[in-house]
Amino acid sequence: MQKTIQRRLRALERSRSKGQDCGAILLAYYLGGLRPENPPSNLGAALARAFGSPDEQSLLEESVRILAAGELGRDWMMRVQQAYQRLFVHWGLEPNASPDARIEALNEMFEALPPELKKWAEAMLEANFKAQLEANELWTALERGELPWRSRSRARPRRSGTGRHVARPA
Repeated sequence: MQKTIQRRLRALERSRSKGQDCGAILLAYYLGGLRPENPPSNLGAALARAFGSPDEQSLLEESVRILAAGELGRDWMMRVQQAYQRLFVHWGLEPNASPDARIEALNEMFEALPPELKKWAEAMLEANFKAQLEANELWTALERGELPWRSRSRARPRRSGTGRHVARPA
């Protein structure tokens, strides 16, 4: 029960749903033919098919070009929107559906994933969530001027001008 409560709390903290967070996996599965067997190695090729790229290498090159340029560009945003539109139509959603209906559809798609793929996606979400928490903790510590990898309890005492050890301020 405690794990269920923690999971729900994390979902509320994220303020996004699993369906939204796993959009790439949903596109790869429903449009790109991703199969539950070994999803990490097949994800790139399935995403390339979902986005209409000739192959995984082309999609990767385009992604690198976009990241190097520092902007997504209209063409890429249109491709993403078209892929999601095809996904919603594939699921039976009307093209002019409300944002809430789209989120609900994404959640339904996530729940309908094969168990192996769903388990892998949830593990990815958990790993990403932990990484985000660690990054937030690091930024908070840096904003305070702290070095989080240096424990205060292990800090060496500094010497005063008289040669005596002086305790570090807390």
